[in-house]
Amino acid sequence: MFFAILLALEVSDILILFIFDNFKSYNSETCLDLTATAISEHKSNIKSTNEHEAYNKFLSIWGSNASGKSNVLNAFSFMKQLILSSLICTNEGTLSALNRFQYSKKSRNGKSMFEVRFISDNNEYQYGFICNNKVIYEEWLYKRNNNFKSKFDIIFVRVNGKFKVSDDLKKFEQLYLNFNQKGLIITLLDKINFLDATIVLKWFTETEIIFSSDKIFDTYLSRKFHDFEFDKVKDNKLLWKFLKEANFGIEGITTQNGSSVVNNSNVLNNEITDIYTLHRNLDTKSLEEYPLLNESKGTIKILTLYFLLNDALRNGRTVFIDEFDNNMHPLIISYFVKLFISDISNTKGAQLIITAQDLTIMSKDILRRDQIWFAQKDNSGESSLFPLISIRKDEKVEKIRKDASYSKDYLNGKYTTIPDISSTTK
Repeated sequence: MFFAILLALEVSDILILFIFDNFKSYNSETCLDLTATAISEHKSNIKSTNEHEAYNKFLSIWGSNASGKSNVLNAFSFMKQLILSSLICTNEGTLSALNRFQYSKKSRNGKSMFEVRFISDNNEYQYGFICNNKVIYEEWLYKRNNNFKSKFDIIFVRVNGKFKVSDDLKKFEQLYLNFNQKGLIITLLDKINFLDATIVLKWFTETEIIFSSDKIFDTYLSRKFHDFEFDKVKDNKLLWKFLKEANFGIEGITTQNGSSVVNNSNVLNNEITDIYTLHRNLDTKSLEEYPLLNESKGTIKILTLYFLLNDALRNGRTVFIDEFDNNMHPLIISYFVKLFISDISNTKGAQLIITAQDLTIMSKDILRRDQIWFAQKDNSGESSLFPLISIRKDEKVEKIRKDASYSKDYLNGKYTTIPDISSTTK
């Protein structure tokens, strides 16, 4: 065991699925579905939200380089940024950055669609929009009670400037009828404190997307280092336990002026230059400060993940991480994943969605077949996305067995196309 994580108490928000089309290497409609299928393995890996439905707490996307793994996360990131930037400069900057499928004239000049379904406050929400790089053509928000799974109720539907709305929204008619086509109604409704819109905005705000660049991890570490509640004895002990058991040789963390992390107030910017790690001097046996930037990329990344994943587990949030396995030892990769699939450490249904290449966790001993997804690009440059559970063995009806050697079969090209570079070594 590398470290302990604060335990949560109940289910919070849960992502059900994310659908998009005509974005980067994905031309047709693509769905990332976290709904648990009716298979028998690893029941602890899923979280039930009612008597009939359960969802995966972890999901991984695999594939060759340039297969489209990261583009799934890029699509969600575009959707989030468009929502959060709406009403700021009428969305022109974010809309113009829409990167559609380029190898078809129709798609290159066409519309793109983005939609999510998620559970929050015991309601299931379905929100999405259709846009090009200039305007929003359609937008919709539905909800239903998650316990009874009744028919979805319309909150609003917007199609080419025409609206169908709930009774609660009719009094705001003049507000949304005159709204700019470049903005999203969901953001406008949040500004007037319309509850359902505020819940949607809050969910997007709290759902993290991390891409594997050093600067992003530096920024996130500085922010979370400041936010972490070091004044809580339990939090403090868990951090030091983590540092010790991860075997970094780090015995503490401090700030530039030598103040204790308990009273840290220096990490207010987006830099980590004023954070120091404490190491024991071999000669004097005393603790000495060393700039955190002197630590390895792997150490900085793992520290960042500690704060990030601890926050997600405590609050039942969803986290997307691209190239999750970069600069990390396979055992630490496995342990982070096990934190999310465990009923003991993840009781609120927090979700971790990653892209990866390290095959340590692609194992029948760790993951369900609906937690392993593949991105594949065909000869036309178009990507597709599908789960292991959907693959049929040798084109027969039989599915891939739960006792198969997933990683070995993947490397042998049984699930998806793999790089063929054998001729270059001859």
